[in-house]
Amino acid sequence: MRRFSLLALTIGAATLVAAEPAHAARDTTSVLLQNDRTVPVTVYLETGGREIQLGKVGPMATSTLVIPRWLVSYETPLHIFVHPANGDDQDSGLLEVNTGDRIGVIVPARDVFEPFPLDR
Repeated sequence: MRRFSLLALTIGAATLVAAEPAHAARDTTSVLLQNDRTVPVTVYLETGGREIQLGKVGPMATSTLVIPRWLVSYETPLHIFVHPANGDDQDSGLLEVNTGDRIGVIVPARDVFEPFPLDR
């Protein structure tokens, strides 16, 4: 599978974090993912050569996914990537994540910025 860089990624984004549940603990590390596609996406975390599935986010939905504490306790760099149904993976690139970080990710609608042929 090919991977492309995520077009929108923020750490602690105020607009996305506002949607996080009020009961979330301050020391909980989480990903708030907004899926603007019409298909579900599966969210993975890659660290130390391992891929760990964090969860799935439905089409046109937003969801908060918790990153297990044991993955961030040693401040190991992580990659967050999403796999849309019937699509190419999108990768956040290398992230240094610490306990308590809130990471906002937007998966853009398909074909928004992709080139298309022009009729002449």
